[in-house]
Amino acid sequence: MIHLNHKRILTALLLLISVFCISYSQQKEGLKLNHKLNYNPEPKSIHSNSHFLFRSAVPETLYVYAMRVQFKPDNEGQTTGDGRFDNSNNYPDSVDAPPHDSLYFIHKLEFLKNYYWKASKGSLFISYQLIGGVRNLSKEMKEYSPIRQENLRKMTDLFYDSWRSADSSFDFTGIDPSKSAFLIFHAGVGRDVDLSGFFQGEYDLPSIYLSNGTLKSVLGDTTRGYYTNEGLIIPSSCMLPEQEYRIINSTFGDQFLELGMNGIVVGTLGSHLGLPDLFNTNDGITAIGRFGLMDGQGIFSYLGVFPPEPSAWEKQYLGWISPVGVSSNGTFTTKAASIDFNGNESVHKVMISGKEYFLIENRNRDANNNGHA
Repeated sequence: MIHLNHKRILTALLLLISVFCISYSQQKEGLKLNHKLNYNPEPKSIHSNSHFLFRSAVPETLYVYAMRVQFKPDNEGQTTGDGRFDNSNNYPDSVDAPPHDSLYFIHKLEFLKNYYWKASKGSLFISYQLIGGVRNLSKEMKEYSPIRQENLRKMTDLFYDSWRSADSSFDFTGIDPSKSAFLIFHAGVGRDVDLSGFFQGEYDLPSIYLSNGTLKSVLGDTTRGYYTNEGLIIPSSCMLPEQEYRIINSTFGDQFLELGMNGIVVGTLGSHLGLPDLFNTNDGITAIGRFGLMDGQGIFSYLGVFPPEPSAWEKQYLGWISPVGVSSNGTFTTKAASIDFNGNESVHKVMISGKEYFLIENRNRDANNNGHA
């Protein structure tokens, strides 16, 4: 009888482990954001921003300024890490392995530059600068973390405290905010992925684009942003963590979810460029999926390492392509987007009513059949 009970217990444990692994695997394949990327109550089309002239003969340059901040050390169980950047040599074979030093973040900015140069067919060039040094804030991470359903007042505090800490040693003279994007990389893991209770981290910080519209909605209509010592106004910031890699605590031991930062970095900057969220921002349910950028499944495609290019609609919205109209029946040739540098001939527009249309784009990873993506 004792032997039989042990077998039953073992069977039950194996069943529970199998259910957990299946659920975890399904979650990993269908990762979704658990919050909006852009909280701006009045999204503004990029076409109304006169400084963006993507279809000009000379590529438009966006200047990106990124800084790093870490928090007062803590042992809070509801935050990931201790509030400091991970500069260890742990997990050397993992995605985005530490040390998370200046070179690590330069690689993220280089990916950002290369992604948008390719996706825009050379219409957008990013010139980036990583502001030297790590700024040490006097508060713990949890003091900046909005709890669920809370407004973003604490994140606005992080915005001001971060740029105030950089202002003491960085010279902002000559920077044009209308042609710039400002990034804050903070220590810790982003509270970005909905895994249905498989992990802790309620005081981790969500990765968001803190637009000027969001600042106004939280702090009042007269808010313009952070005023630097040189009189420059920083009107907005992309708020990003050092990593998305996390440990999921379970009854059966720790599970490691390796997620990369590339997708969330390019997606958050997409919000700055004017792209709207293209998923259900109330529950995180996917909408366009992996066919474009501004959806959780796109941002975390290939575990966040290789996000897809923006969809044909996103490219059109940003002014990077002018789709070829299809006005009659017949056979049409659509070049692969990966080899058509001009971009227009890779997208066709088929009207289905006076206001609705389909955009058809040919995407082929190996369009030249030479084994190279």
